Amino acid sequence: GKDEWSTQVANELKKEIDFKIYISSDSTTISVISESQKNTTGDYNLVVCLTEDNIINWQKYGANNVEDYEHNHVLRSVLIDEALSSSSSYISGQEIERLINYDLTALEQSNINYSENTAEAGNGNAGNWNSENMSIVSYIYNNITKEIMQVEEAHLNN
Repeated sequence: GKDEWSTQVANELKKEIDFKIYISSDSTTISVISESQKNTTGDYNLVVCLTEDNIINWQKYGANNVEDYEHNHVLRSVLIDEALSSSSSYISGQEIERLINYDLTALEQSNINYSENTAEAGNGNAGNWNSENMSIVSYIYNNITKEIMQVEEAHLNN
């Protein structure tokens, strides 16, 4: 219930983390380094996404139409969602680096094409990406329980 949230959050914040994530990027490559913080075993996946902030566009707000609403944390693309490692055993201090090559123009066009060609056609907001407002969000989740173990965010081209 709602009255239990603060206690549950406080308990979660006391837990030791299993992984740290470090993100860096340039205009064509994203590097994500996952570092195990303790000896552990498990079936984990790594997800890397692109998001965008400061998108000014229409939004329904209750009964009102807001023509210049500011949208933030808009998912633009999921670059990967795959096994963190070929092994299920991790040693404290172990680092796993994933290099992801990307073409922002091609990703944007793919987003536009998908929006225009789905059964429920998009609203025309799939394009006009602004790389200055984009971030990389990366997280590791337990593939069995679906619990998110760690998440980090960094500006694109940091």
